[in-house]
Amino acid sequence: METVCGGDGPRTGGKRGVAMFPSWFRRKRSSRDFEAEIEAHLQLEADALAEQGLGGEQARSAAHRAFGNTASAQERFWEATHWVGLDAFWRDVRYATRCLRKTPSFTLTAIITLAVAIAANAVVFGALNAVILRPLNVPQAQTLYALQPRLHDTSLRLSYPAAGTALLAGRRLDWSDDATAAKVALVNQQFARQLFGSTTAAVGSYFKLHDGTRIEVAGVVENGKYNSLTEAQQPAMFLPLLQWPSSSSVMIVRSPLNPQTLVLAIKGKLRSLDPGLPSFIETWNQAMTGALFAARVAASALGLLGLMGVILSLTGIFGLAAAAVSKRRPGAGDFGRARFGRRCL
Repeated sequence: METVCGGDGPRTGGKRGVAMFPSWFRRKRSSRDFEAEIEAHLQLEADALAEQGLGGEQARSAAHRAFGNTASAQERFWEATHWVGLDAFWRDVRYATRCLRKTPSFTLTAIITLAVAIAANAVVFGALNAVILRPLNVPQAQTLYALQPRLHDTSLRLSYPAAGTALLAGRRLDWSDDATAAKVALVNQQFARQLFGSTTAAVGSYFKLHDGTRIEVAGVVENGKYNSLTEAQQPAMFLPLLQWPSSSSVMIVRSPLNPQTLVLAIKGKLRSLDPGLPSFIETWNQAMTGALFAARVAASALGLLGLMGVILSLTGIFGLAAAAVSKRRPGAGDFGRARFGRRCL
């Protein structure tokens, strides 16, 4: 007997993909059309058998036996005209939605747990990125070096062009601000606001040190961190090195040279000035390592704890979901392990 609608069943190998591709661009037959086609085929076969002398019911039964399982043919037709995986996924989503609606307490617990875990991890990994992953907020930080003689009575003379600190008003300190020039200083924003009320009003104004020395404000620079990265903004002033010499100082040098080449050149220059002068040279990133060590350890620990929290949260929610799914009464068409896992997720 010739098989009718043989192309409606599932195909194997690459032929199925080739056959389904043009079907996207033409109108697909509905399941009702296919059922009607099967019924017409069965009726034709039953009529042919009836003409051969079989009774009505016998001819109908013989036609069904010759055709085979009609439900299986309909299922193969449906699988050939639908995305089975996508449809199964959509059914799992609808099933999970119904389960969540039926158990509002579990739904609320899951939402709150995930919200808290996601928020905590966003904060932790944001801090981790700011402290460890993000580069220093200094232009070309790899070209900065700190030179620090190992003596007591240390003072800090910041080179603003080298450090990249922005000048907000007035001028910078330069080599003309020597011992013969008038006493001048740079102050930060906090200093200018507390003493003079504003940044612009501070430029050209005067203040006195504890010994009565009168100093003119040459310029105002942006605020910075001077003792630690966690300190609050505090007023600060910066004096010219030529007007206020110190037995110990920290100098910041910016250079495009290779670090090893620059270190050798600096050490050679220092030895030519004073062979017995102790010094310590490190890159800007190396100097920041000590300041950032505690913060990096804390951020790494918080990141690890946050990750463990998410894992524990997901484990607990998965367990509750698995318990809820397992309460479903198994049937003849129940799902396997893969689909059980999808429904739990």
